[in-house]
Amino acid sequence: MRKRMKFAAMLLNAVVLVLCVASSASAQRIPGYLYDESKIASYTMLDPLRMENGKPVTNAAMWNAQRRPEILRLFEENEFGRTPDAARAAVMHAKIIERNDYALNGLAVREQIELTFDPAPGVTPPAEASRSMRLLLYVPHVQHPSPVVLGLNFLGNQSVVDDAGILPTPVWSKPKGSTALVHELPAESTRGSGAQQWQVEMLLKHGYGLATIYYGDLEPDFKDASQYSVRQLFDRPGAVQAQDAWGSLGAWAWGLSRAMDYLENDPLVDASHVAVTGHSRLGKAADWAAAQDTRFAALLSTESGHGGQSIQRRALGETVQHLEHSFPYWFCPAYAQWVGHDNEIPVDGNLLVALVAPRLLYVASAKEDEWSDPKGEFLSALSASSVYRLLGEKALPPDIPMPAVDTAIGFDGDVAYHERAGKHDVTSFDWEHYIVFLNRHWGDPETLPAVPPTGEVPPPAATHAASKVQIAAWRRQMQHALYLPGQPLAPQTQNFGGSEVTPGVTVEKITYQTLYGLRVPAVIYRPTVRPARKLPALVIVNGHGGDKSSWYAYYAGILYARAGAVVLTYDPIGEGERNDEHKTMTGEHDQLVFSPKSMPIRMGGLMIADAMGAVSALAARPDVDRHRIGMMGFSMGSFIAALTGAADERIHALLLDGGGDLDGVNGYWDSGHAIMCQAAPYKALRVLGDRGAVLYTLNARRGDTFVINGTADTVVAIPTHGPEFFSMLQTRVVALNGGEKGVFATYFDPGASHRPSWMTPTAAAWLHAELRFPAWRGKKIGVMPTVTIRTWAAKVGYALGKSSGREDRDAGIVALEAGVPLLTADQLDVFSPPEWEQRKAELIYASWLGRAAQAATASTSNNGR
Repeated sequence: MRKRMKFAAMLLNAVVLVLCVASSASAQRIPGYLYDESKIASYTMLDPLRMENGKPVTNAAMWNAQRRPEILRLFEENEFGRTPDAARAAVMHAKIIERNDYALNGLAVREQIELTFDPAPGVTPPAEASRSMRLLLYVPHVQHPSPVVLGLNFLGNQSVVDDAGILPTPVWSKPKGSTALVHELPAESTRGSGAQQWQVEMLLKHGYGLATIYYGDLEPDFKDASQYSVRQLFDRPGAVQAQDAWGSLGAWAWGLSRAMDYLENDPLVDASHVAVTGHSRLGKAADWAAAQDTRFAALLSTESGHGGQSIQRRALGETVQHLEHSFPYWFCPAYAQWVGHDNEIPVDGNLLVALVAPRLLYVASAKEDEWSDPKGEFLSALSASSVYRLLGEKALPPDIPMPAVDTAIGFDGDVAYHERAGKHDVTSFDWEHYIVFLNRHWGDPETLPAVPPTGEVPPPAATHAASKVQIAAWRRQMQHALYLPGQPLAPQTQNFGGSEVTPGVTVEKITYQTLYGLRVPAVIYRPTVRPARKLPALVIVNGHGGDKSSWYAYYAGILYARAGAVVLTYDPIGEGERNDEHKTMTGEHDQLVFSPKSMPIRMGGLMIADAMGAVSALAARPDVDRHRIGMMGFSMGSFIAALTGAADERIHALLLDGGGDLDGVNGYWDSGHAIMCQAAPYKALRVLGDRGAVLYTLNARRGDTFVINGTADTVVAIPTHGPEFFSMLQTRVVALNGGEKGVFATYFDPGASHRPSWMTPTAAAWLHAELRFPAWRGKKIGVMPTVTIRTWAAKVGYALGKSSGREDRDAGIVALEAGVPLLTADQLDVFSPPEWEQRKAELIYASWLGRAAQAATASTSNNGR
């Protein structure tokens, strides 16, 4: 209805786009409608501070408990419709599909995130229904989280700024003369075509981020297009449509709240200072989103007109009849009853924006946008101010006149308004005033150039050692924060047989119990000939994308089994036999799930419980010396292993490889939000204080730890977390620990990048000193035969990938020779394909998702954790 025609011409030649349903002319003045103030029919403006039954609202408690819920209900019943409970509880997955830390010539960090939604239980949506939306996020290249403005865009993410790095958004269109919709990538000429409406660089230079989504990702803006809508994920097919069923505006507003779910969990974003904005029809969506979702700290509403911030009862410019005739799908079916009865509608713009109170509200109009009724928009802001005053906030005085053109008012309070010169649009004038208004209330955001992220400034060393009581308290805090059980679960191991995979080494296949009633498929490498004495044992915690069939897992398993150890490695959740499709290297567990809110933390807790369960499975074996159980983790596995060692005193020795640089707020592990089991659980441990020092102190009280990293490992930021970082961390740990006993040691591999070093002489010598491998007793590890992984891979026929084939990565590792054959996933799977199909419900990620969400919901409803 309100988008300028020139944008449509730029998008696709000879195509009628979503936004051309009504041209820019129609957004200014359409003949045949009323524009003369003196001819407005008699009407009574609704009072936000008077209940539907006429009772006045006299205090804040009455507003919050009675009038505000009543107004929301009236909008649900008469205009926007009711958002289904299933949609509010939707399970969302997030995946960062692109990131550039130096976007827009170093001005910003750019992220592009795919947000995917699961259908409601029991709903089978049509195949064409939307299941995802793509969020584009820019934040200033600064050190601390930034305030962000969030809004939907009309023409695709690539239109908001001229940036070649933005992935083009497929857009909806209807070719001339056709009734069929087309969903395809837009012309390259649309890149930056809407830049003047978004002013991205202006925002960034003033310290604000921008987040945006193409509104067609949620639902195409056409009649009879609901089959493509996200609404289909939550509405049962064939059900009779209720009079208060939500429309497109409800779906678009819902999408803004789902974007907020993500922004709350992105460490680049100051989630307490997110403003929602929108223009025209998308201004209505922003108005409705801010009305429902109090997490939005401000509403910047630009010319949202009738059905949005203006007074419908005036019927000046656009009318209910025009809206319902042209765009009936925007609204609930009940909205149609108000056609011809504009002055009787029980909801209006002043009530809508009043729902934003006491948060910041800016209403913006344009002089030539008579279709939207600028005076009606001003009257809404003026009327809503009465609610702000009731709540103790400063707002527009009741007797203030409508300001002159290009004059903004209300900056000394929480409600601001301006009417600028010009037509229905968003201009630099609007953005300049929005920024000044936000700065008045939020303070000037950080705009200084960023420095490489090295974590927080190290806190001072403790003045006294932690007592046993404090150690126990920290472990309890870990359990509480990460949803871990008070005691490790009994393994309830099930054995599925085994075989000798190479002379002298037998592989056993097992499953053991973990959280949420799930089971973990694992393999155990052991000497084929069982010795008379109990053996040391090792748990291998695989890295991101790895599983029990990864080359480094089975190479280390066979190597240390030949040394006389019992070695267990398992599939992380979402990989291998714990993947919904029985695939490897999927990173399924990296998809961010924000509803319920505790899900990311629960994922981290599950992965720690998996590692603890592996210890339990080994400790229960008759051939294992439970006082000589070690654990080693690589990359993400090093993070999980470090936290497991801090929580589980049964681990005698801990080897961390490709990580272990436990830093502070906004450091690598704290801000690595692309990996769900990482940032959220680590943030949850801020309750510990100096997390790195506390976690390593807990490990020191358990036993020794050895940390190996390559000096060129940029994956886990070792160039900025090198010897100096670890030395300062050691100092703090020694102070907390009360001495050097058990405090971690380090080794930096010159020139090495991100790679597993478990099988190197350095790692093997340390493990042997800790666990005393019986087959190596009396041997000098330094003179044992070695082989490069490149040579081994060529010999056995293992195909190294492009990255792992580099000399500074896997290919260049110098490993102890152990006669390791090539093993495949089929050989190491616990179950045959038919057996897996029968048992996968107790193994896979999808089961965790449902069970953890159920546990989280139950916990929330019980006001507990």
